[in-house]
This record gives sequence, structure tokens and C-alpha cells, in this order.
Amino acid sequence: LGDATSASVLTLNGGNATFANLVTVGPGTTGSPYDSTTFLHIKGTTRSIVQQSSTADAYYMFGDAAANNVGWIGYNHSSGNANIQAENTITLYKPTNVVGTFSASGNATFEGNLIIHHSSNAPYIDFVESGAITDSKARITMDQVDTDNGQLIFSTENAGTLTTAITIDNQQRATFTANSFWGDNKKLIVGTGSDLQIYHASGASYIENDTGDLNITQNNGSGEMIFTQNNDDGNINFNCDD
Repeated sequence: LGDATSASVLTLNGGNATFANLVTVGPGTTGSPYDSTTFLHIKGTTRSIVQQSSTADAYYMFGDAAANNVGWIGYNHSSGNANIQAENTITLYKPTNVVGTFSASGNATFEGNLIIHHSSNAPYIDFVESGAITDSKARITMDQVDTDNGQLIFSTENAGTLTTAITIDNQQRATFTANSFWGDNKKLIVGTGSDLQIYHASGASYIENDTGDLNITQNNGSGEMIFTQNNDDGNINFNCDD
């Protein structure tokens, strides 16, 4: 089948239909073919669907290309990568399984309360209340100290400002900005075999050593070693069990 110029427009062969150029479907006026690689354009009243292909890519475009208000799904033949893009936000309304790497050039927001993003050469995970990064209640930051070293920073909101709570450096050392609290019967345990334990239980505090000697050393030559009992009715007792 040809047009008025006798150029081939449609070829039917063995049940297959081959169109020589752009196919436009629908009476709508919104949208445009975008460029010469477009071969299917479904036009609607307020938006359109465009299917395009080139040597490297093939993709579907949704929206109004002329108004630069579109989203598209694409596939790169050379790299084998597929991508989803939008002018503003991409929303997945159903459970989505990702096998392999999930890559986002902008922010990735989950259920409006968890945002993963990248800013100032550092990635962040923000736990927000209203869906906005500016309303973050807690944050985990991977801070790159230099080319080979990084650290994790855990921050929480304090009076409307994110404040660092814990920093874990590249030597696995944890630094607490404020005090560290253990509840009753919760122990600070030191040593591979739980050799030293410090805890509070049943109205009393304990320092227990189960391996080797328990050494308390005063290295300040001009300092004193002071044991204080602030209750007049109490005693300072040193007991030795043979």
C-alpha cells in the first residue's frame, strides 16, 4: 500500500504488517512525535503515548513531549539496562521486587517515611515524618573521610535539629556524643569470653572480673587514689575469700 506519491506506506507479508514510517493513532491533538526515531504515536485529548527506537535505545514515552511533561520506560540494547524516568516523581503502588542493583539518580522514597538520597558527596538514609527530607527525625550518613576511609554517622532530631548521636570510624571505633545508658541487669561486657562485666541489678552495682587479675592503676604521680563512702552509716569493706 502506498500514498499519493506512490511511496510504500504499509507492506503485508505472511500475516505481518510493516509500516514504513510513523504510525499515529487517535484523534487527539496533545503531544508530538518528539523526533525522527518515533514510530508509534497514540494521541489523546490530554496526553499521548510515544514509542521510539534508535540504534542504542527503545522506549515508551507517556505524557506531552511538547510541554516537557513526560515519563518513559527505556531499554538500552548495548548495555542491556532498562530504566524508568519521569520529570518529577516515580511512584510504585504495588510491592516491587528488585533483583540486582537498584539505582536512583534522585531521591528514593519508601512509603513516604524513608528517603534514600545523595547530597554533598555523601549518601543519606532519612527517617521522616511528613515525607520531606526537611522533616527528618533520624539520619544515617556514610561520610567519606578520604579516598580510602569512611565513617558512619547516626543522627537524631533534637529540638528541630539533626544532632550526631554515634559515629563509627574506619577502625570500627564508636564515639558517643552524649551519655550511654544501660537499664537494670544490662551489662557492659568486655573480653572475648565475657571476662569483665559492669552492670546494675537488684539495687546494687557490680564490677566482675572472671579472668586474670583486676587492676586499678593510678598513673598520675601527683594524684591520689580515693575511695569515698558518702553514707555515714555505711562502710568500705575489703573482703578476701581464700
